[in-house]
Amino acid sequence: RTYKVIRIEGNRAVTEEDMELQDIVTFGANEFYARDFLSFSIAPHPSGSRPGSSPLIATKSQPKISPRGDHILVTFGHIKALIGQKDGLLFDAHSPNIQMFGKELFERIGVKMKYEYAGGTG
Repeated sequence: RTYKVIRIEGNRAVTEEDMELQDIVTFGANEFYARDFLSFSIAPHPSGSRPGSSPLIATKSQPKISPRGDHILVTFGHIKALIGQKDGLLFDAHSPNIQMFGKELFERIGVKMKYEYAGGTG
């Protein structure tokens, strides 16, 4: 399964991409566990589902902050993110609401979006 994420790098580049769970777990060479992400109820990208399989549904999870090495996992309502000092991931980027939130968030912190979102080109 693939997961659509908005990814920010230390050089201020922001992209929207599909990532496998294994790539997310090893992101930033930190101590993440698959159970960390599964507990956040992250939805796989709809196009990444196998035919005939039922896709996971993104649900609200309990607000949570979990430190992992030099990153933290954060969930608040439908917002789920992995945040470090120089990089980060915003999950469930297939959702237009998350795309709009990501655009507004990154504009507020001075990052120019470099991907297309539901409202147009960033």
